[in-house]
Amino acid sequence: MSNSATAVHGGGFSRPTALRTAGLATALDTLEMVAKGHRVPVRLASRNVALPDIQYDIDNFIAPVRTEENGVVRFGPQQTTFLTATLTRDPTRADQASLAAAMAALETTYAFAAGGIFCFLSYGIPYFNRLNGDLVSSRMPKLSSDTSRPVLEEAVSSPTDVSPDNPAIVKQRFNVPARIENNDMLITIRGDDAGFVADVVRWFGGSNTLAGRPVASPVPGLLDFTSSRAMFRANGLPRFVAGYHGLPFAPFVHPMSPMWLGFADQQVDGGGPAAITTFVGNSSAKVTTAAAGDYFDNGSIQHLSHDILDLHQWFDLDLHDNAGSDGTFLERVQHMFRSNRPQQHRFGHLSALQRSSRAGDGTPMHVRMDGAGFDNMDVPDGSNQPKLQFTVFVPSSDFFATMRAGQAGVDLRNRFTVADTDGALERFMTATRRQNFLAPPRRHRAFPLVELS
Repeated sequence: MSNSATAVHGGGFSRPTALRTAGLATALDTLEMVAKGHRVPVRLASRNVALPDIQYDIDNFIAPVRTEENGVVRFGPQQTTFLTATLTRDPTRADQASLAAAMAALETTYAFAAGGIFCFLSYGIPYFNRLNGDLVSSRMPKLSSDTSRPVLEEAVSSPTDVSPDNPAIVKQRFNVPARIENNDMLITIRGDDAGFVADVVRWFGGSNTLAGRPVASPVPGLLDFTSSRAMFRANGLPRFVAGYHGLPFAPFVHPMSPMWLGFADQQVDGGGPAAITTFVGNSSAKVTTAAAGDYFDNGSIQHLSHDILDLHQWFDLDLHDNAGSDGTFLERVQHMFRSNRPQQHRFGHLSALQRSSRAGDGTPMHVRMDGAGFDNMDVPDGSNQPKLQFTVFVPSSDFFATMRAGQAGVDLRNRFTVADTDGALERFMTATRRQNFLAPPRRHRAFPLVELS
């Protein structure tokens, strides 16, 4: 990390600031808890290359690929926090300059590296609705397949979400309806050190300090935080959290898995290069009208969802917390990947997903950043529960909606008479929130289009 920033010092908030930052407590509590069971990895120095115009293109700034028993995997930043926010007023050019300066100060204090901090800014439809409509329409890329449709459309409920659109869908333990959020901004903060991430969360909240030194927080009074979601993805952390809280399924959580469900989930070939997920695309695929040099050329759609995991059902626990036959490792692998028995009507999560997620040459057209969480957000009884914190970068909102519907596999269930218990991972997850955002190129990450208004 640059400037030898090695310690984190929490800053105080004034009462008005505290009211606007109450949503930050959820993530800060989780970050404090996981830090107790996490050893920050020592990584090789990042390559000395220019910072990417594609905000989330971090491949040159994380550790090299490692080979594990289950294939080739890449371990990215181990801590991620998502902050959603509304704006208290329309942003001005002065706000734009302030945010740009603040982001530059952040990257001076913490290196753009897994051992430092990665930070991405994305914007929802409510943000763009604040701007001149003709200006937004003239700069927003359209779908190549239908030029009347912009790349940024609002998220929709998945066919297996609890929703009035899906009256037949009922979850066993967490029957919470999915809602489409209405945030102006999404701030994604990533790094290996939970303390560094927490420091940056507090800074966005108004602490005016970074790494123990005075650094003005971004756009004071403009951000009203609506949620904070901490995600952790390090070998053994889910097992540590389960044991730390005495959860009944703790003995069944794999002691070395970075995910609650027991898989590595870091396969390099599971996601595409960042360029294929942008509006301008690459040689493998392009699905929009964007051209190189356009305002949003290296931009992308970032979908964010929040999912409660039903691990009691995943491990098939009975009233005495014993695992049943539906919780065997073989069956869980089939739910995640596929069943190799033609006579068995069961499909896997990944096999359903890949029906539309790849280009013609087989290259994945998405970059996923998902991992474990543990908090009480949206849990009906207020208890802390395992979460899947999920975000993905894709070239259009339509692309994600198609991919997510394919992953749900309702058409497969109907065509092949698949039992509810054999339909991939859908019954084990309850999505409670969804929203689509536009992640602009780095050069326009601070309140895009405001300078043209």
